[in-house]
Amino acid sequence: MKCAWCEKLLDDPERSDNGEILCDDCYREEYSGDCDRCMNIVDKTELESRPGEMIAVLREAPGLSGDMRPGYYRVKDWPFFADGIIEGYFHDSNLERVADLDQPALGAARDSICAAIPLCSECRQALAGAAQAS
Repeated sequence: MKCAWCEKLLDDPERSDNGEILCDDCYREEYSGDCDRCMNIVDKTELESRPGEMIAVLREAPGLSGDMRPGYYRVKDWPFFADGIIEGYFHDSNLERVADLDQPALGAARDSICAAIPLCSECRQALAGAAQAS
């Protein structure tokens, strides 16, 4: 049996989605992502930033009404980010700052080229108490 995408020979079907047999590498590429804060590999849908959920802004970033400080922000509404050809900016009126960055996020900031990162459900849950206390 072969992977439907890369045609790698498989001893056993490793992953199946929508009727396709995929090897672990192709499945991970298409359906998994990394949470930069905790370094866990999670389903990509878990990294979607929906209204009500938090993101981490890792460094000072441009917003429509001025620069945004690093910290955790709750998404209030869409759109909260616009990606331009040269640079993007945040719709800061659609974000609410809820807490300062903690050590895991500061570590991610050192390694990341992105101004902001989505958070997995485990990180959002761990940060929920800090966001409510603010």
